[in-house]
Order: sequence, then structure tokens, then C-alpha cells
Amino acid sequence: MFAALLAFHLLAETKEADRRLAAPPHHGGKVVRAMKYSASGLSAGLVSTGGGDATRRLGTLAIHSEQLGYGYDRGLVVRVANAIDLGGDVRGFHGGLTGDLSGGYRFGASDTYGPYVRGGIALALRGDALVYQSLLELPQASIGYQYVTASTVLDLAPRLGFVILGQSNTGDQASRKLDLGLDAGATAAVRVGPIMARASWSHLLPRSAGGAVDWVGLGLCGRTRLVVCTTAGFVAGDVHLPGGAIGASHVAEIAFTIGLGDR
Repeated sequence: MFAALLAFHLLAETKEADRRLAAPPHHGGKVVRAMKYSASGLSAGLVSTGGGDATRRLGTLAIHSEQLGYGYDRGLVVRVANAIDLGGDVRGFHGGLTGDLSGGYRFGASDTYGPYVRGGIALALRGDALVYQSLLELPQASIGYQYVTASTVLDLAPRLGFVILGQSNTGDQASRKLDLGLDAGATAAVRVGPIMARASWSHLLPRSAGGAVDWVGLGLCGRTRLVVCTTAGFVAGDVHLPGGAIGASHVAEIAFTIGLGDR
């Protein structure tokens, strides 16, 4: 059902885009294209960790804000994504920030869709008493396909990046350095009118002893006068335990946000 709705919406948007492209600029002809989706509000969540050196749960409360935007101008493409959380739990601070900035070139004659290549930078610095994630990734390269209008997005891209600095800690003292490793993952985004879904996956391959570490982020937002979002995150992989042993650990987070967004 959702796939049929998306296909119908894309077809209608494409016909409208073709009509504008055929017109001269003073009658609504070709213009720079941009799509932005943002949401901000009060977020309540739950963090759960297992394996490693701790099995615990924490409730969280924070102010959450996120933005995702795409731009296009005569073949050049830009993607900007960022999120920030500021709050706490019974054991202290909960929150942080993440950000991605990339640009490149989209092939083909269409003003709305086509394959592309992008390069950019990614950073992350977030956590609480049960999980801590930090990352500086540069360069980051992706090859993907997108369809973008002012109110519709379909963007899919595998990516590969070099992690200059990074850390993935879970539980009480379990930690894993990610410095000078690789990140082989993917991003995806789908928007149909007021509904936006996004996903990201990082398959981190550190040089330190142990297996891979996976970070997954998911989000689903809908809005009318208010915006309601559900976000989730997962961290899983080997960590270094106190005493030097290596063990498997995982963390799951889920949060619900209600607030305001762009109309």
C-alpha cells in the first residue's frame, strides 16, 4: 500500500516538474531545487544495554531537534543532516549531536532524479551513562540514486568512509577505539508529503583487536499542526572489557518526540 502511494506521488511530482522545465523562467521554469524536513520537540526515551560489563535500562528526557535537507543545481547535489539532543536521566547527562555534510554530482538530464556520486564529512559526539559514541569521518564517499522535489524524497546510497577518530563505549567501562578504521555502511531516506522516514547504518572496522562494530539509526516522523517522531538506535559489536578481555555488547535506544516542524 505504501509502495503504491509512493509511486503515485512520484508520478504526479514528475509530471509537475516536467511542466515547469518546459516553461521559461518567468513562467515557473527551471529553478534550483531544495527539500528540507525538520522537527523539534520534547523527547522521552529508553536506553537498554546488555552483554559487555553491564545489563541496565535508563529512562531519558531531552529536547530533540533534527534536520535533513537536499539541494540540486544544474547537476550539483548537496545533502545536509544533523541532530541534537540535550537532556538527562537519573544518572546524569543524556544527549549530543551528529552531523553529515556531503556534495557531489548527479548524472542524467532530469531535474528531479538520477544516479549520483557524493563526498563529504561526518561527525558524532553523543551519549549518556550507558553508551558513548564519537566519530570524525573524513573522507566519506557514496554512490546512490535519488528522486528529490520540494515535498518528496527517495534517496538510497551505500557509502565508504575513513574514520580518523572514534570511540564506541557501552555499559560501565567497556570501550572500543575506532581510530584509523573504515566505515562501510549506507543511508536511506523516503519522504511523501508530511511523512518522513530515514535510516543509516555504519559497519565500523576498527584496527583495534576484535570484530566489527555496527551503528544503526532509524527515524519516522509525521506532521500536521504538530510533528510526532519515533527514533531508534542500535549499537552492537566487540568491546574491550576491564582486565583486557574482549566481549560482545549491545545497546538499544528508542525515543518518542512531539513538537513542531516546518510546514
